[in-house]
Amino acid sequence: MLCGIFVFEHFVAIPDVIFFFFAVMLLIAGYGKERKLWQKAVAALPLLTDIVFTSYYFVKDFIIGKKREYDYSYPTVYPGERSEVILQILELAGLIIFLAASIVTLFIIFDDMKRRFVSLWFLGSAFAVRMSLMLSATMFSSWHRTLIYLYFAMICVSCMMLDVIRKREKNPVLIRILCVFTIVCGIGVNLFLTVGHQLRRR
Repeated sequence: MLCGIFVFEHFVAIPDVIFFFFAVMLLIAGYGKERKLWQKAVAALPLLTDIVFTSYYFVKDFIIGKKREYDYSYPTVYPGERSEVILQILELAGLIIFLAASIVTLFIIFDDMKRRFVSLWFLGSAFAVRMSLMLSATMFSSWHRTLIYLYFAMICVSCMMLDVIRKREKNPVLIRILCVFTIVCGIGVNLFLTVGHQLRRR
């Protein structure tokens, strides 16, 4: 539970462009005209989950907590307050919803079993590498070198979904603009959170 919450908090407690872009691609690729209403609703769940939890941390840390910079802290190992227990339960539920909705949406997006298998293999193997640390004493200290697999997996699957969108859309100009806009904003956010953070510390 704690290892899963750690992974989820890493992507939502601080704005994460690759995680957000992956959720956007799930929404766009899974929201075609031929989709049923429940399929469109499921495709929107990953992005909605990301927005809800990232907004919560922004309000909690910056609007209410009056923080001046983003910093990521590990989840509480032994939560003492009821609010911490509730938050971790909600985050675990958010992780399960995100994973389940992503898997169902990938099955909807990709028609052939080969691409379904490859996309789920990318994400599943990368997530398994991170979750395997819950059996070791390095669950926290080794997180950088394991989460990188998840980042590359989300990038690869996002590119696979972009290919589906490109073939489906007759005029994908708006999709390209949206993708470029998201990436440029992500670069700006990362520069602000990393370079700006270092400048403020100096």
